[in-house]
Amino acid sequence: MYQAEPNKVIIASVPNIQNGNPYQTLFYASLKKYNIDVMDNFILYMKFILVNRKTIDIIHFHWYGTGQKNFFHEIVSIFHFTLKLFICKLLNIKIVWTAHNLFPHDTQRTMFQYLRRFILVHFSDLIIVHFKKAKHSVSNLFHANPSKIVCMHHGLYDTAYPNSADKEEARQYLSLDKQKTVLLYFGRVRRYKNIETLVQAFKRIEQEDIVLVIAGETTDEHYTKELIELTSGDNRIICHFRNIEDREIQFFFNSADCVILPYKNIFTSGTAMLALSFKKPVIMRECDFSKEYFNSDNSILINSCTEDNLTIAITRFIEEKSRLIVSDDFINKYDWSKIIDELFEVNIVRKVFTKKKPIIKRLATTIGIDCYKRGLLI
Repeated sequence: MYQAEPNKVIIASVPNIQNGNPYQTLFYASLKKYNIDVMDNFILYMKFILVNRKTIDIIHFHWYGTGQKNFFHEIVSIFHFTLKLFICKLLNIKIVWTAHNLFPHDTQRTMFQYLRRFILVHFSDLIIVHFKKAKHSVSNLFHANPSKIVCMHHGLYDTAYPNSADKEEARQYLSLDKQKTVLLYFGRVRRYKNIETLVQAFKRIEQEDIVLVIAGETTDEHYTKELIELTSGDNRIICHFRNIEDREIQFFFNSADCVILPYKNIFTSGTAMLALSFKKPVIMRECDFSKEYFNSDNSILINSCTEDNLTIAITRFIEEKSRLIVSDDFINKYDWSKIIDELFEVNIVRKVFTKKKPIIKRLATTIGIDCYKRGLLI
């Protein structure tokens, strides 16, 4: 059983904060001043929920459910998921979803993917999105009540990673010429991220004083092989197909003049926020998210990430890079303390993030324990 301090609001995070994204660590650290803490060992099992039913106030979903192997497993998984949420509601445990994306990026958008999120949305007491027009997207797609959807800007990662190396040190670490213009693609190497189009666009530019660095972990051997073949013969393209350790992230971003995100579709981008954290201009697709977080003074937004558009954008950046500045004043609005304070100005947020009131839980607990003993729940 999790031991919590008296009177603190306790959040259980999905995924577990120990295995999650730095976003979670930064978010929950910022909540401490509101007497809110996160459970560091939560597992979404019914037994765990029942044992900790008096402690858990909120279950907060960030990323959940990438699909099962077959139809039967999908049905069973969704049944278990729904039953867990139902028991949580009986136990007066509130449900919160932060919609970082609408669907997992690297899986097919099946009926089951939709159903899982539809259920989560309708059990949720609060849904958090990261840009204003996302409220409309979530509400329309999942038929959610707009009154329980709030916008909270995505915070910076400036305190999540070391950042002591200047440009010269960073380029020395990566063996990059300090006189050249360095463009960076950073993030997991996945086919849906459209990296091959970026490479083809870059190869069309004949200037020798530019470098494209591609850095990120890859698990798709076929796609990696395609990229290696595509980049071979052009020594201006440098690939780091590996896990980039936290301590190394500063070297990649501080060596770069610009970060390029060639995604065809974007809902919210953590890598774009990482670029902002290191005060780097970006080249990316113009969408509701990018228009809210960037402007023409610090970045280049294009209609779509086609080969032609990326070539034009890179050429334009080389010509205009001296004027594209990401200032401290611009990124200060994404300071965690500020965005959390703004979030708690909303009535529904204050209502959800308060200590739950004791209610009669015997029926819910009895139902849950009986189902667990019968092997219906995990």
